[in-house]
Amino acid sequence: MPTPEELALEAKKAADKAAIAEAVGPLVEEVKALGTKLATTEATLADEKKKREILEKTVNRVDANGQPFHIGKAGSRGDSKPLMVSNIWRAVMAGGMGNKQTMEEYAPEEFQISQRLQRAGYNTVHLGSILFPLGEELLLDPVDGKGQPVGDIKELKKEIGERLHVQVDPGQIGWLMKRFPDMAASMGMQRKDLQMGDDTLGGMLVPSSQSDRIIDLLRNRLSVMRVGAQEIPLPPSGNIAYPRLNADPSFTWTDPDTTTDLSTTNIGTGVVRLQAKSLRGAVTIPNDLLRYSSPAVEMVVRSALAAKGAVAEDQAYLEAVGSSLQPKGIISYGLSTAETPAVGKVTLHVAGTVGGGTTLDTLTPEDIAKIEALYYLGNDPDAPTGWIMRPLMFAAIRNRRAGAATAGDGGGPFMFDSIRRLQDAGGTFNPAIEGFPVAVTAQASANRNKAGGSVVTGCYILFGNFNRLIIGRVGTIELAVSEHVKFLQDKTIIRAVLRADSGLAHEESFVVTDSLNES
Repeated sequence: MPTPEELALEAKKAADKAAIAEAVGPLVEEVKALGTKLATTEATLADEKKKREILEKTVNRVDANGQPFHIGKAGSRGDSKPLMVSNIWRAVMAGGMGNKQTMEEYAPEEFQISQRLQRAGYNTVHLGSILFPLGEELLLDPVDGKGQPVGDIKELKKEIGERLHVQVDPGQIGWLMKRFPDMAASMGMQRKDLQMGDDTLGGMLVPSSQSDRIIDLLRNRLSVMRVGAQEIPLPPSGNIAYPRLNADPSFTWTDPDTTTDLSTTNIGTGVVRLQAKSLRGAVTIPNDLLRYSSPAVEMVVRSALAAKGAVAEDQAYLEAVGSSLQPKGIISYGLSTAETPAVGKVTLHVAGTVGGGTTLDTLTPEDIAKIEALYYLGNDPDAPTGWIMRPLMFAAIRNRRAGAATAGDGGGPFMFDSIRRLQDAGGTFNPAIEGFPVAVTAQASANRNKAGGSVVTGCYILFGNFNRLIIGRVGTIELAVSEHVKFLQDKTIIRAVLRADSGLAHEESFVVTDSLNES
């Protein structure tokens, strides 16, 4: 039987336990409530994460494996950063064009390459701008004033070649085109079905001209390059000269017993001098492109730069009058007497149907063979490389028909039926006349007129060996960016400066037919 002391101790323990339970009880309930709230919060976060993942996949911001879109490998440098114009945008938006600190933070690779190019002799014209390489094949080793090498940039060229190649995920392009359909239309892309980023649902047809370097994009858009014009690198100084022969020596049959000395003749020499001219343009980019689609915007930026530059370059190489500020176009060189090739002159051919007075001339089927014959009379040892003309002019040639019941009624067979079937087995359109490629371009003007005429809707066609057109190009493009000019429109403007020139190695390697009616 417990003693009174033990009973008192037990009673005290029970009282203490009750007091503890009474004090701790609310804390236990609070902890339970917190646990319940935490579990609810975790469930909500998990649900939101799942919804976000579904949304990301829905708008094609991630690929089929749930991975974000990415820039592909850059040559043999593996997964290292490729050179990207869009990085320069981010640096400008973060701190301005002339801020070296933000350039090194947001565009370190591009800034470093620009510094190395400047050390190699390629200088910027404007303070704070940055140099971006066009292609490793256009970079030359630096030389001093006497033309002696002062450095070797082989490693720099090799690195640039590896890092200029940017591969963009097609799904990423699809997302970008869905977000900006007007931009897709302006770039010549077509929407085929509901999901532009899904090949199984139609996808986006990306033009083959969408390449990975600015220089490749330029080449694909220049009509003169499509028919064989040469492109050479200009030194950092921007000047180069090519000597050429303008006249051959003479030979005479003589009597072996003659006592008269043979008359000597000189070899005529000349020079093709290329001096880089500055071609400037500006491109406006919505800032949303930079904020929400950083890898894919690289394709958009390079395409825009190339498109702007190519339009201006192509027209200059074809018909610019030439000066200290711009190249001289092919048709602006001196012309020979009609149908009479002459050394140092572009051969002039007059169309078979000559318009009366100031009326435009009309090209006839016979003119095609005549133009080709005039080219061979120019004595170029190589074969011609193609034609350049406006699209409607090419259509007029393709649609030319012989007479049926009466001469000129246009009801007979097509005169050039062979060129009406211009698709290869893969369905690719391959314009050609008499087996020579045709580069159709709207850059060939449609405002030509006959001497003294008031009709200014004529056009011209060019035929010849376009390998004789030499395009010299400095291997860098100078970029300057401003976020202030269109600040209220939330847009960024990039100013690009290309430096190039052109010249003809032999003028007589080209035949021009001018003042033509396109119909």
